[in-house]
Amino acid sequence: MSTSTLTSWLAAIDRPARQTLALAQAPFRSTVGLALAGSGLLVASSLIAEVLVSAPGGALQVPKAQLLLPIFESLALVGPSAVIGAAQVGLRSTTRTWLAAFAVGLLIAGVVTTATLPLMGYLVLVSRAQPYFTPALLLPVLGLAGLASTVGRVLEAIEDPPAGRRASVVFQLALALVFGLRAAVHLGIY
Repeated sequence: MSTSTLTSWLAAIDRPARQTLALAQAPFRSTVGLALAGSGLLVASSLIAEVLVSAPGGALQVPKAQLLLPIFESLALVGPSAVIGAAQVGLRSTTRTWLAAFAVGLLIAGVVTTATLPLMGYLVLVSRAQPYFTPALLLPVLGLAGLASTVGRVLEAIEDPPAGRRASVVFQLALALVFGLRAAVHLGIY
């Protein structure tokens, strides 16, 4: 990986609104590359967390990444709806801007979940007894929060203050609601 690519990815984490607008003007392969890198970090950290959680109690199991799927499902359901809804209400953000915001959001979600892995290891080591919650449940929620907050920040920076704030809140609530429903289905609660 070249130094300029790494520098641009780190700049995307540091200044998401500016980098989203720059990424919307860049070739589409840059957006896809950023989204794939973020998704790869998200998947890898989720699988590593599941391995950490399953290792101390007994036999090492093959990780399933059960709660990782609702993140991508909720983004696949809410993302196109948000783009169409934004066009209907007359927001300034274009489809390329939305795609770039999703790519930067996925990268930040991947970085957040990767940075949380040492905490997962610590929680697994300390909670030899039956923990109140499974530490691997924390990563998908943190990944979703990173994705939703990044896209929300980008929307607030691009749009006019009242419209951008409303669009951000509606997007974040819809993403959280769909994630909650899909996670309940994957966990067998609903």
